[in-house]
Amino acid sequence: MRLFCLSVMKANLVDVRKSYFWRDAIAETVGVFFLVLIGCGSCMTIGPGLNPGPEDFQIALAFGFGVATLVSCTAHMSGGFLNPAITMGQLVARRITLIKTFVYIIVQCFGATMAAGFLKVLTPDALRHTLGATSLNPYLSEVQGMFIEMSITFLLVLTVLAVTDDKRTDLHGSAPLAIGLVIVFCHLYAIKYTGSSMNPARSFGPALMMGMWADHWIYWCGPIVGGVLAGFLYETTFAANASRAKARAYFLQKDFNSDNFEPDIVEPVTDNAGDSSAGDMESIYSGGHNSASALVTSAAIVKKEVVELTPRVRNQISLP
Repeated sequence: MRLFCLSVMKANLVDVRKSYFWRDAIAETVGVFFLVLIGCGSCMTIGPGLNPGPEDFQIALAFGFGVATLVSCTAHMSGGFLNPAITMGQLVARRITLIKTFVYIIVQCFGATMAAGFLKVLTPDALRHTLGATSLNPYLSEVQGMFIEMSITFLLVLTVLAVTDDKRTDLHGSAPLAIGLVIVFCHLYAIKYTGSSMNPARSFGPALMMGMWADHWIYWCGPIVGGVLAGFLYETTFAANASRAKARAYFLQKDFNSDNFEPDIVEPVTDNAGDSSAGDMESIYSGGHNSASALVTSAAIVKKEVVELTPRVRNQISLP
């Protein structure tokens, strides 16, 4: 245990001493700032007599496309987490260090608080309402709300880990867009239940500015638990290079590194029950010949079959 703790401390110190560590922290701060400013701003109604408030679809698109844009801007620096739940998922997946997790969560909450304060200043007193703070539907219990937040955050973190898995060879689209779309997907479901936070920092900023702490714990417990479960499940089971050896190393090796494991290669299934002609044709395509040589070989096989026909049929065919 002592050696393990020393190893963790050493890795954390190495991380902090990197020249770009604090640049990445600033990127997280700026990213969350604009996410909360624009996302929570989309939840508000500005103007007299505008009732009801904005449509769920408008809010879902604002958060989804906002996250996709901000992830694109910050992914090359901090990874574009912008969310304490995603940060915890990355920690459990053993992709970032403990000290980076701690610093990221602090700056994410700081950026959200700054954004909520700025939005409060920009909004007239009579129109602030809840400042976009998340709240639990009065017909739901706290436990129900927590499980809803846990489930949608689980899907979000699972998507983030899946589309950023560098061992996958089947990914050809935009990872930020996929992350943004899953946020739209979850918002359209959960806005009417919990406000669809999926992000403790996003809930923390407006709650602090407006003093709305009712049921606030569910916006921390639900997303954090969902993110941790997704990180653990993906890294040990769903990852492209997941295997029993990797799962054992995940639990037993203090210097575990996912990059040390390669994806299992599935060999194609061949049918050995075919006849000799099928074997000949298989040898044409599996012998490493190019298409021209394969065509010549095929012509030779056809000519051999024709020559072996009966004399009566052969006389009716003009051979070259």
